[in-house]
Amino acid sequence: MIYAVYQHQHQLEGREAWRFTSKAKTMRHYGGGWDYFVSSPVVAGELVIFGSGDNHIYALDREKGSLVWKYDTGAAVRSTPALD
Repeated sequence: MIYAVYQHQHQLEGREAWRFTSKAKTMRHYGGGWDYFVSSPVVAGELVIFGSGDNHIYALDREKGSLVWKYDTGAAVRSTPALD
């Protein structure tokens, strides 16, 4: 879950604005039994862009959470997308 805070939008109270679910499986690693994703989201204009363990980079509309585009990388994305 991603929480976004902006100083001039007092109506934001930590409530879930939207939800997006990929087909990635959660991973159990290092014997600790915890789940994780290692790709952090990047906000670029009106998009939230992030990688997923289901071999895709996703771009979502930051207000609605709707899918704008996705790209199949051929392997799990385990790092934060770099934008130019």
